[in-house]
Amino acid sequence: MNKEEQEALDDLSRLFPTMACGEVQALKQNLLDARTFYEPRKTKKIREVLPFLERLKKQGILFGYPLVADVVSHLERVIQKSSSFSEPEFTTMYNDVLLLQEILWKKIRGDGGEKGRKILNQLTRI
Repeated sequence: MNKEEQEALDDLSRLFPTMACGEVQALKQNLLDARTFYEPRKTKKIREVLPFLERLKKQGILFGYPLVADVVSHLERVIQKSSSFSEPEFTTMYNDVLLLQEILWKKIRGDGGEKGRKILNQLTRI
């Protein structure tokens, strides 16, 4: 990678939390909307976020935010394992989105040290 490419990547890495926050807000709203639907529309609405989650996970890894990828992976597993979504599953998904917001707002890079361990410990084991 040449110097200009590295500088561009560094710029994108600095901007990633800001760029991703808006998308995570949209994800949060999607879940809140889906919560009000009946099946099968509810499940369809929730599964619509899977392509976005895959992209966010890749960006998290690329831009030095592996905790984003960890939380997204957990959220994906919750979505993929369910054929209909109960209130506890909604709570789990919503909490994952709140964790994503925390990582991005606080710009927790790398493994996050102690903060990162606390975040990973908050993920419900699925």
